Amino acid sequence: MAAENTVPLKGLVVTVRELAVEEVRTWAKEVEAGAPVDPLRHFVFDDCSLDDVARMCDCSAKELERYGATELIPLRDKAKAMNPYFFRVRGVLLGTSQTLQVAAEQQILMPS
Repeated sequence: MAAENTVPLKGLVVTVRELAVEEVRTWAKEVEAGAPVDPLRHFVFDDCSLDDVARMCDCSAKELERYGATELIPLRDKAKAMNPYFFRVRGVLLGTSQTLQVAAEQQILMPS
């Protein structure tokens, strides 16, 4: 059974859990397939999205939207501590994406 821990938020106690490898794979496939991204949820934190954090919790991103970013930092920190594998994979995917974007931009700017 995956590890769990709780984080109190104002008016709510959220259970954070460790994702299984299979769940990280599913998340990576969704990203690769171009799953829709809510821009506001995407930029709540520098190192992950609100949807990422919600994936590790027993509540939805919609439920977490009622809190300010500062209030959510302890939840994000606990999710990161319990899911280093997820964040390592996320970092690799982000780095690869950025490398491909730079290469594509260079191709566009290079004269034929």
